[in-house]
Amino acid sequence: MKQYFIYLFIIVIGNGVLNTLMYAESQDIKLEKMVGQMVMVGVSDNNPNNPRVRTLLTHIESGRVGGVILLKAAIKTPRQVKILVSSLRHVKGPFPLLIGIDQEGGAVQRLSPEKGFQHFSSAQNVGYSFSNSEAFAMYDSMAMNLMQLGINLNFGPVVDINVNPSSPVIGRVGRSFSRDAHNVYMFAKQFVDAHHGQNILTVLKHYPGHGSSQTDSHKGIVDITNRWTERELYPYLKFSQDDNIDIVMVSHTTNYHIDDKPASLSYSHIQHHLRPILFQDDIVMTDDLLMEGISHYFSLKESIIHAVNAGNDILLFADSHYQGKDIVAEVSSIIISAVKSGQISERTIITSYKRITALKKYL
Repeated sequence: MKQYFIYLFIIVIGNGVLNTLMYAESQDIKLEKMVGQMVMVGVSDNNPNNPRVRTLLTHIESGRVGGVILLKAAIKTPRQVKILVSSLRHVKGPFPLLIGIDQEGGAVQRLSPEKGFQHFSSAQNVGYSFSNSEAFAMYDSMAMNLMQLGINLNFGPVVDINVNPSSPVIGRVGRSFSRDAHNVYMFAKQFVDAHHGQNILTVLKHYPGHGSSQTDSHKGIVDITNRWTERELYPYLKFSQDDNIDIVMVSHTTNYHIDDKPASLSYSHIQHHLRPILFQDDIVMTDDLLMEGISHYFSLKESIIHAVNAGNDILLFADSHYQGKDIVAEVSSIIISAVKSGQISERTIITSYKRITALKKYL
């Protein structure tokens, strides 16, 4: 009888341990899928049968990736893009996939005339030469092109004020509508409304304002401390008053009056200055965290942990590989380990997950 009770005790304890392990495993899977919705990576290969693309498709199916951005190298012809996008859309992941592209017009249009696509004017030309109705008509055509290809997210409009016409990344390349903040808002509104009419999501960029910059965050630190002014926030305030924001992209610009870290990694910038003017469910995302303005000064682990703790819901990585590593697996591992060690609160992940999945209901 004594042996029977010992045997029974071992079974009960063993089952308890097994159940605990199974629960821990299920929690890890749940956390991995929540983290996955926060990850957006670049697609730089134009063939869906390419090994890198196949790896990415596997990540999408398993829920480790919530969005992709089509890079210039992924664009060859209209037919090829449609096939590539179709392969991405038909992966049965847990949620619809955000499929984005930089299609602003002018110097930044990944779907370029050279590759068989329609030409669209730059923001600068629109601001100088177009009426509001003409701008809406052009952006409606742009959005329709994206919709027909299966793309559901455009990384625009640029709402930077043209404070410095010589800015190498904004003014000099015609990416700002105007020096007048209200004009920027009005033309950007035509862009957003036209895209929403075709069920395409939009991204307001580059908070807190890149128009006064003198350098390029693709290449290093961008210090806007002594040039930035609050009027650069005007478009964000107006769009928020309209409740017309899908996503806001935060730039790698640094204002030392606010924080010594770039805005994209700054809790002060995002939580104290940006979040108070947004609705609770508006999504905040980083610019590409592999840009030299970040990667030269922060390790991948540091930039990811800072970005999440700052309040970004989506982390953008424009390359699916980093230093020979699979970026998706690397990012997921870093965030999950940081949650388990207490460096990132699980509540932060849950909040971002809820915002992202709520937005995806509109797709």
